[in-house]
Amino acid sequence: MAAPKKEIIIIIAAAIIAVPVFAYIQFGIYNAENFVDEGDEALRIAMENNNDPLKLDEALEHYHSALSVNEDSAKAYNGMGRVYELKDKKEDAIKNYKLAINADPDYVEPYVNLGKLYYKGNEYDYAEKYIEEAEKVGLGQEMSEEIGEMMVELYAVLGAREREKGDYSGALEYDNKPLTLGVAVPSSTYLHIGDDYSGMAQYDLAITYYLRGLNVDKKTDFMIYAGIADAYVKMGENEMAQENYLKSIDSEPNYAIAYLGLGTLYADITKEKCNDYGTRKCKDEYYKAIQNLDIADNLFKDDTVFDALVSKGLVLTKAQWDEYKRKSAERLGEARSLYNEI
Repeated sequence: MAAPKKEIIIIIAAAIIAVPVFAYIQFGIYNAENFVDEGDEALRIAMENNNDPLKLDEALEHYHSALSVNEDSAKAYNGMGRVYELKDKKEDAIKNYKLAINADPDYVEPYVNLGKLYYKGNEYDYAEKYIEEAEKVGLGQEMSEEIGEMMVELYAVLGAREREKGDYSGALEYDNKPLTLGVAVPSSTYLHIGDDYSGMAQYDLAITYYLRGLNVDKKTDFMIYAGIADAYVKMGENEMAQENYLKSIDSEPNYAIAYLGLGTLYADITKEKCNDYGTRKCKDEYYKAIQNLDIADNLFKDDTVFDALVSKGLVLTKAQWDEYKRKSAERLGEARSLYNEI
């Protein structure tokens, strides 16, 4: 007995659908790169939303899907490493970065990510090993935009390491290198060069480079304005310093370092001029200092603030952040003590 026409149509339709679906999976029409792109997009959204855990899990699922299609996808392993790093699962992050390198030894990004991860954990020997490998691999390739971005990030880590040691001229050597690569550089490059010149007490040059950064993009404006303010403090131009600290806070309301700078500025000016101000104004000015230092102190105590700022481009180790936290608590205590003595 012949099958009803309706059933035949359904069978044919199912076959038509099944063939391309099978082809998508079996022949990689929907390949690992598609899944990686979806994972990268989910990861980007997660980072823009304070490392949203649901989006991080979604990114992981996409990267796992990529590996189910191509078990040697270096970009999938690298993406998983980034997710685990944001989840504070350091060992899992390291494992996946290394799997990415094994899958494709010419892929620069996992070397850079491993170097940064070890650097943040103060494991400098390991950091140096992977940073040197990243530089060797990156410079051995044609300088595409993607490779250029990774090399810029690499030199930022190397420069930060020298600044942490107090070697600002050594940092400047690394921070200037992105300008020679022939690729577009982000505002952070000019921020770091400004920090280097500021560390060498060349404040006019520091401000020149900070201002160049403001003309590139808005990503590091909050740090650039704070850097400009710090330079003006050293130059004794307090009004310009105050203006730029306020701009920094307006750009990023959680930037504790700007509140610390502004509160310290108010406290130092008040301490110097308290006798000229009179009792009432002196107390009012110290109160302004205390308000800003108190905000800074609370922000420094919140570890989620540090993580969020790092995701926005802050290049500091946790140890450096904790040193700022110590200074903030110290300056707050001093300001309160001076206020109570009036």
